[in-house]
Amino acid sequence: MARAIFVLATIVLVATSRPAVAAMFPGHINLVDKQTPVGPADVPHGIFVVHFAAPPAPPTATLDFTGCPGLALDDPQPDPTLVVNCPMHTVTAPVVPVASVGDFEAVFTIVGATPAGVSPRSPSVALLSGGTLPLGPVRVSTYDLDAAGGLNLADLSIWANAYFSGIFAARCDYNADGVLTLADLSVWAAAYGSGLDIVSPVGCLVP
Repeated sequence: MARAIFVLATIVLVATSRPAVAAMFPGHINLVDKQTPVGPADVPHGIFVVHFAAPPAPPTATLDFTGCPGLALDDPQPDPTLVVNCPMHTVTAPVVPVASVGDFEAVFTIVGATPAGVSPRSPSVALLSGGTLPLGPVRVSTYDLDAAGGLNLADLSIWANAYFSGIFAARCDYNADGVLTLADLSVWAAAYGSGLDIVSPVGCLVP
């Protein structure tokens, strides 16, 4: 089972009378594929939630994938609440109230992949922000390692090559523990076996 890694970030707004903004978010996100060309995305294996204590809360949260060269992002995303800015390599989600607890959250399930020819050892860290305030880094991995035909045995072969090479590949580290093990393969297999990752992303490539 993937281990959840959370980061507590407190941002102090200097030179204003507003209180600090506190956000809690996972330190890692798995990008997924989708069931059909228009979705839905594989939410169970890719959901990423940013929690904001209230008040205050920013209007949006943004993941900037500039630090993930070669990454492919679906544009538009199957989730209509997510906005892709391809030239800026960002995906933005609205921050909405959670009535049951009185806090706020932004929810991402992002369709994305590592295209064929791009090494899974490529740098793979996104930057999360709340509104205009930086919150911290988020490590990125992709189940789809060739951006073709959804999840299939070609992706498994790429993962296996990374595993047996003995060289760490961040985009294959699905439980974010810093090493490639059979636990990561188990996470990949769960996504593959779900039948939710049939179609690869199209539309936007991080240079």
